[in-house]
Amino acid sequence: MERKEKLFKSQDTSRWGFEGAQDDLIRRKDELVLDKEKAFRFMLTKESQELEHFREELFFYSNQCLSEVRRVGQDNGTLLTDHFITMSQIQCAYINQHHVMWADFLSHFSEIGNVDGVDPNSQYEVIK
Repeated sequence: MERKEKLFKSQDTSRWGFEGAQDDLIRRKDELVLDKEKAFRFMLTKESQELEHFREELFFYSNQCLSEVRRVGQDNGTLLTDHFITMSQIQCAYINQHHVMWADFLSHFSEIGNVDGVDPNSQYEVIK
């Protein structure tokens, strides 16, 4: 853009690097030296086309990267969800197993001990 600005200020259309029909540039010269936006379209056409080509490639690669990141993120999200569900089921089984073990433990010791004949001076209280 800076280079095009300098070319526009010089108003020498022969140095603009236009690669199209020169008679079109000459015919529109009076109009172009007054309108910067229109003039920029006629300046450095080869470099502008190369820049546009690189811009399109960059957009393509950026979009490919974005869609790949989204795909991997979705796959990883699915894997994490499956892992969390499996881990939760295992944890639930452990909690249930411990609950049953504590119930058996309490049942066993309440059968061994004389629950009805608890010493009133004892610091421990039997929970029923």
